[in-house]
Amino acid sequence: MPNAQQRRNASRVSFMESMFLRRDSKFIIDFFDSWTLQDIIALGKVNRMCHRIVELYARMKWNLQELITYYFSNPQQVMYMLEEEEHVLFGPAIFSFFDRRPFQSWPIDICIRVDSMGKFIPWLKREGYTYVDGPPGIASFETGVLGELMQTPDIKLKSTGDRNSSEEDRAAWGPYIFAKDATQAIRIKVYVVRCEPYRHILSLRATGMMNYVKNGYAVSLFPRSTFIHRRSFISRQDDIRLSFQARNEHFWLELNKGIFHVETIGLTHKPYGNVEIGRRYVGDADSWIISAYVSDEAEYPCQEEGPSFEVLDWTSATTRVDSFLRIGEPEIWSFELVLLKGDVSLILTFFDNCEPREVFALSSANKRLHSIVRFYARRKWSIKAFIGGFVRHPLSMLELLNDGDGIIFGPAVTKFFDRTLTRPSTIDICVHGRLLEQLLSLLEEEGYSYAGWDRRTINLEHYLWSKYAGTPTYDLRSSGERNHDEAHRSAWGPYEFARYSSEGTNRIKLHVVRCEPYRHILSLHSTGLMNMISWNRAISLFPISTFVYRRSFISAQDAIPAKQHTSDYKIWFDKYAASYNIDIIGFTHKVYNNVETGQRFVGDHFCWIIPYPTDDEYQNMHQQFKEFNGLSFEAIDWRSGATRPESYLRIGEPRIWSRWGELRDIQIHHQE
Repeated sequence: MPNAQQRRNASRVSFMESMFLRRDSKFIIDFFDSWTLQDIIALGKVNRMCHRIVELYARMKWNLQELITYYFSNPQQVMYMLEEEEHVLFGPAIFSFFDRRPFQSWPIDICIRVDSMGKFIPWLKREGYTYVDGPPGIASFETGVLGELMQTPDIKLKSTGDRNSSEEDRAAWGPYIFAKDATQAIRIKVYVVRCEPYRHILSLRATGMMNYVKNGYAVSLFPRSTFIHRRSFISRQDDIRLSFQARNEHFWLELNKGIFHVETIGLTHKPYGNVEIGRRYVGDADSWIISAYVSDEAEYPCQEEGPSFEVLDWTSATTRVDSFLRIGEPEIWSFELVLLKGDVSLILTFFDNCEPREVFALSSANKRLHSIVRFYARRKWSIKAFIGGFVRHPLSMLELLNDGDGIIFGPAVTKFFDRTLTRPSTIDICVHGRLLEQLLSLLEEEGYSYAGWDRRTINLEHYLWSKYAGTPTYDLRSSGERNHDEAHRSAWGPYEFARYSSEGTNRIKLHVVRCEPYRHILSLHSTGLMNMISWNRAISLFPISTFVYRRSFISAQDAIPAKQHTSDYKIWFDKYAASYNIDIIGFTHKVYNNVETGQRFVGDHFCWIIPYPTDDEYQNMHQQFKEFNGLSFEAIDWRSGATRPESYLRIGEPRIWSRWGELRDIQIHHQE
């Protein structure tokens, strides 16, 4: 424990801290302006007091609102144009802003899309800017852009520079120079592109110029190299037109290296450390992000997670002869732009043509794509919409099945997971006899009636209870536990119920078992059939095999054809698999990868789980996945020696059949 003297020493304010606390903000700015960024950052890590002082300096020095207000009279309208019209501010003024130099001596560069000129020109006029200069022979901004459009081939107009197209396709027209007031002291240089403006920034000649303002953030993509180590690495891969080089956005940093003191580095065999290479995105740990909106309540602004890209150095052998780096275009971001600008039908159609693993790979790219994929999943895999097509109160049905461990399964559920379900008319429900009375009452309330061929001669409920009474006591005791005969896990039925309406006929097929219904699912002919809705969730037990690799492994073990071998579901699945390229795999000496084998439980990492969310459950959906640990089972392949001759897998009680191979090997060893 520290003594009194140590505590007093720890509470004392150092001489430097005392000096800062006694001086005004002007002194703090003047003092730190003479420091290097490395020293400022190091000081901010000393203690909390120093961190606060450095933070105060940062807020005053990197004031994005001050920069925007200097060039524009209406900052709110500027922010709107940067966000909605995707304009980008860049150039020497933004570089000076990051480098703690006076930006007021430079014009500000702005990059706009050609299709946004309709809003851009009136906005410039409201700001008081008029056209003063541009390429030779250009009388006005509009005629200059129109002339470029007329000279550009149609195929180039269609190309937006996506997916690593030529950097020439991302080149800008201009600059077109506008000035404010009679003195023309404040100027704007306008560059017009037909791609997204941020793509043009990524195609600039060197990394030191890749600093811009967009969506309320000032972004520096290579800050450590540029502002700490004073290096700018050439990364452009195409030749640049030399016309108006003195005013070209690609060369100002080299032409003013005496002012900015940044070295431009091309191809060299010298290795440089601390270069921001690898898979990148705007807002990652290598970027600097400065928000225009910083308040006392939001001390640390949320970083923008934006477009992704990749940076490779010359060791990758992909760079041009005079370039040190190569910057790859963010292909995933182009998908996002299309989806954000499209309607719901476009999103559904786009993802319907992607494989499930591609869909979920996109969802992990960034937050916005995750939200789009989540929207698609809610629309495509909606349990509420699926069950709501058969009952007026889907939640009541799910709660009843949840209380009695009942299960919805069958062709409709398999097509639900496989995204081939259009307008289902029939679902299958499997229940234990103890739930029979409640389920029949619910079906009656929903307007269903028994529609079997013998509906005129029997009362189904009485018939099933008499069937229970006629079942041998031994069979009633067996619930299919501990890998008993699969016949004990087979179902009575199906018993068909129908509801007729002007919109069509809905049918529910009832399967009655004396074991737990999930055990009946595990005893089906092959793994592709093992998809169900239960416990307020849709669950696929073998989704990777079935819906990704399009394989269904036979797992039935009865030595004689059991009822499930000739069931309507199995017969339907044989035809479905042939139509949708799913291979049904029996015994083979070939070993397949990515099969969901081993100690399993319903809801493990192999399963696909789709919950039935209520309005207040969406925020906790991810937590629900983690908390759902269901019933255990074991899946082992033919190498265990425990499968039937025509089966690839055996599915049974955990830790029973996996020991079979060990016991067999011991027996063989003793015989030898």
